[in-house]
Amino acid sequence: LTGSAKAKQEAGPGYYKNLLNKAKEKAPRVLGQIEKDLERTFPDHQAFEEGSCQSLLRNVLVAYAMHNPYVSYCQSMNFITAVLLLFMEEEDAFWVLVYIVEDLCRVLPGLRNNHEPEKKKMKKKKK
Repeated sequence: LTGSAKAKQEAGPGYYKNLLNKAKEKAPRVLGQIEKDLERTFPDHQAFEEGSCQSLLRNVLVAYAMHNPYVSYCQSMNFITAVLLLFMEEEDAFWVLVYIVEDLCRVLPGLRNNHEPEKKKMKKKKK
């Protein structure tokens, strides 16, 4: 329905787990901001009070920051991802987030699926 299954298939098996492993080796620069926003994400919702969903949320957000360093992480991704986690498994939430940011929002100026600003691509073509 969203194209997230296709993206997952194209990335290959284990892609999500590899992102999490890479993040353990070298945490993305936005990790501090993600950590701050975890506690602000639906603090009164039962699923997020005990911390288990916070761990899943952290994983998805960190994996996305590793997957797409151009976008990385921005505020409100935590709320979108948290809602996804209420209805689906962790890795599925990651792939739907990929679809939302990279396919639905690609109409934003300068954003392409290859995570490179449009202006840089245009400069390369002129050379």
